[in-house]
Amino acid sequence: MKDENKDLKADENIIDEIKADESAESCVPEHSEQHHHTSHSHHSHHSHHGLHSGHSHHRSRHSHHRHSQKNKDNKFIAFIKSHKSVLVNIISCTVSVALLVIMATTIDFSKKSDEKINVKDITQSTIKIETPVFSEKISLANNAILYYMNSDNNSGAVDTYRLFDGYKGALNFGLPANFTYLVAGIPNGVEVVSAELELSENSDYENPAVYKLNIEDSEIDIYNLKTGTKYYYRIKYILNNDCEVGTIGSFETEKSPRIMNIDGAVNVRDIGGWTTIDGKTVKQGLLYRGSELDGAVKADYKLTEKGLKEMLRDLGIRFDMDLRAESENQTGIDALGKGVKHIYYGIPMYADIFKPEYNEAVRDLFAELSDESNYPVYMHCTYGVDRTGTICYLLEALLGLPQDALYQDYELSAFTSGYINPAFNGLVEYVNTLDGATVKEKVENYLISIGVTAQEISDIREILLEN
Repeated sequence: MKDENKDLKADENIIDEIKADESAESCVPEHSEQHHHTSHSHHSHHSHHGLHSGHSHHRSRHSHHRHSQKNKDNKFIAFIKSHKSVLVNIISCTVSVALLVIMATTIDFSKKSDEKINVKDITQSTIKIETPVFSEKISLANNAILYYMNSDNNSGAVDTYRLFDGYKGALNFGLPANFTYLVAGIPNGVEVVSAELELSENSDYENPAVYKLNIEDSEIDIYNLKTGTKYYYRIKYILNNDCEVGTIGSFETEKSPRIMNIDGAVNVRDIGGWTTIDGKTVKQGLLYRGSELDGAVKADYKLTEKGLKEMLRDLGIRFDMDLRAESENQTGIDALGKGVKHIYYGIPMYADIFKPEYNEAVRDLFAELSDESNYPVYMHCTYGVDRTGTICYLLEALLGLPQDALYQDYELSAFTSGYINPAFNGLVEYVNTLDGATVKEKVENYLISIGVTAQEISDIREILLEN
């Protein structure tokens, strides 16, 4: 009985130690189960004290084993707690190193495939294309033309030609729009493959005119732009890494006569840009007037290869409306090529045009002008002054230009040679004798009298006038 009491005392001591450990580490999941088992064992000991002492020894060894394991667990937990910050740092460093290894491996693996993309990103962020800020409208007419057009000066074309010393050369030239571009920040190893400037009258850059830029230069002169017009520009640089960089902007041109620069031709201008008596504007880019192109009479009046490209590519001429007789072209050259419609009319100059023998030629010419598919048209004689001036006077009067504008357009030809044929006044005087309240009505009545239909006249106005 005494030994049995010793065993019981030993069991109670072990149980007390277990309870103390459980109080200190209440987060151990087995706490509630052990407490229940210990209470149950204690209750069983008091209730069944007659059990064999060997059974008590067995339970004592089992409880002692559990107590030893618990001590080990507690020591491990205590170690973790005491070295928590060190362990956290070790784990963080290990994770960071692992991530760096993974990233390095990924970058190395995809280096070739991503190289162009990275260069593109760098290129697009570093390259800058600087263009001018167009705070004012660009004038495309030279000072002599502008002086003549200024009504306050009250100076005729011939007087202005002499005033600006035109005897040293023709003054009927248009000025270019000087466009500058400065490119900076191209990374090492990146080269410019090509560069171009696009110009459009539409903000969405529809149907732009394209100009190749010399990458060695920083400016380009653009000739033959429309006057009184807003242009939208876009510069594009193509680089050897398949990257494209660019810039956009806009500018406006000053309203003035549109004087053309065509290599090999003279006295070339657009009849568009003028304002009618009822406030409409004659469209630009549809009908041009000027000299012969084949050198038949004047060897200097012959298109160069550059001039041919300007006529076909830049102006898009479809119809060579030749007011000369076919016999006058001794060269036999179709200056604009077989792809351009070419008709000789044999039209006379000034008041002679009203002679009955020329009615058919005039009727046929105005019938062609009523066909929209013929445009753009280049109308000319030899010098682009007399016969061309006669037809343009009738056409512009039909469109509704006032008398002073009719005079001005005709006299602009004086800036080629400083000469105006006084016979022009005879044309004006004859028109004034025709039926009608205005010069517009007089010319319309004349054309109808020789067979031009009212529908054809309406079509001509529809084609050439802005709505």
